[in-house]
Amino acid sequence: AAEHRLAIYNLKGQLVKTLAQGRLEKGKHSIAWDGTDARGNTVSSGVYRYVLSSGGESVSKRMVLIK
Repeated sequence: AAEHRLAIYNLKGQLVKTLAQGRLEKGKHSIAWDGTDARGNTVSSGVYRYVLSSGGESVSKRMVLIK
């Protein structure tokens, strides 16, 4: 199993929260973000970027958090 990481960043490029890190078996996985930062504080509505890294490759997409 490859090393994986799923992290949320604000538009300033600051890490908000790491949702998953480590090894996962092949297959489908589902992870939900509850709109909190690494300290458990609720973040504001707005645009965020998530980055999924796996096996030396990464994908980055924008998302909108609406409360």
